[in-house]
Amino acid sequence: MTEPVRLALLGCGIWGKKLLRTGLNLGAKVWVVDPSAEAREKALAEGAAGAVHEVSRLPMVEAFVVATPASTHFDVLSILIDRDEPIFVEKPFTLDFSEAEELARRCGDRIFVLHTWRYHPAVRSMREFFREGTLGPIRWLRTTRTNWTSPRRDCDPIWTLLPHDLSIILEITGNLPPVSFAQAETSSGVPCGLIARLDGEFPCITEVSTRYADTRREIRLHGDDGVAQFNGEDLLIHRGDQKSPEPSTTKIPLTEQSALENEVASLLRYLRDDGPAPVSAIDDAILIARRMHEIRTLAGI
Repeated sequence: MTEPVRLALLGCGIWGKKLLRTGLNLGAKVWVVDPSAEAREKALAEGAAGAVHEVSRLPMVEAFVVATPASTHFDVLSILIDRDEPIFVEKPFTLDFSEAEELARRCGDRIFVLHTWRYHPAVRSMREFFREGTLGPIRWLRTTRTNWTSPRRDCDPIWTLLPHDLSIILEITGNLPPVSFAQAETSSGVPCGLIARLDGEFPCITEVSTRYADTRREIRLHGDDGVAQFNGEDLLIHRGDQKSPEPSTTKIPLTEQSALENEVASLLRYLRDDGPAPVSAIDDAILIARRMHEIRTLAGI
C-alpha cells in the first residue's frame, strides 16, 4: 500500500481551508502551520495530522503548500528557501516583480504557483478546441471576472483577480502575448478593476472588477467557424454567421471533478513520481508575474 503524501499547509484561511479539505479527501496527510489558535483548532477538527504555529515545529514533509496572504509570500518563501522540498504557492506569486525574479534565481526549479483555473475542465476543453482548430481560425479571446468587493485586505483586488485570467489565456493558447492597453478602475482612489488587452496572433481582452453587483465568470473564444463560451456553469459552442437569425448551440459535457481537485491531484501525483510536474512551474509563474507588472504599470497603478 502506498504511503500517504505528507504535506505542510502554511495558512488555513479562506482558501487554505479548501486546500486542506481537498488534500485530505485525496488521501494526503496534511500538517497545518498557522499563527491563529482558532485556525489550528479548526484544522485539527477537519482531520489535519497536526497543527503548529511555526514552520520549525513541523515534522518531515514532502512539500510545502503556501496559502498565506499574498503580501507575505516573499517572506514566507524566503523562510523555506534553504530546504529541499518543492514549494507550491497560491497566486499571486508575489506583489513585486523584482521579488518574483529573486525567488526564481534562488530556488526556481522547486517553486510552482497554484493557478487553479488552468485545471478547470472548461478551460482545458477550450485549449483542445484551440489546438484542434474546432472553431476555425481564432479571432479573439475575452475573459470577464467581476463581483462585488473582496474579502482580502492586504492588497487591491486586481492582484487576486487578474492572475486567474492571465493563467486562463496562457492555458488555452500556450502564450501570454505583450500588453498593448490597460485602463484601471478606481473607487475612492483605490484600484478595484481593470481592462487590459494583450496582442499576439489575435487580441486577448480581459476585464476584472469588484464594482459589479452580480458575479460574472465568462470566457469567450471566437473563431470564424464558431464561438466557445463558458458562462460560469456551462461550456457552449455557438455556430452560425452574420446571416443566421440565431446560433446553433451545443452544450459540451464537463467532468464532475472540480478545478481544485484536479490541481491537488496533479500535485500529489507529481510528489509520488506518478505524473508530470504541475503547470505554472517557474517559467510560467515568472511570465504571468511579468505581465501583471506590465499591466499595472501601463494602467498607472
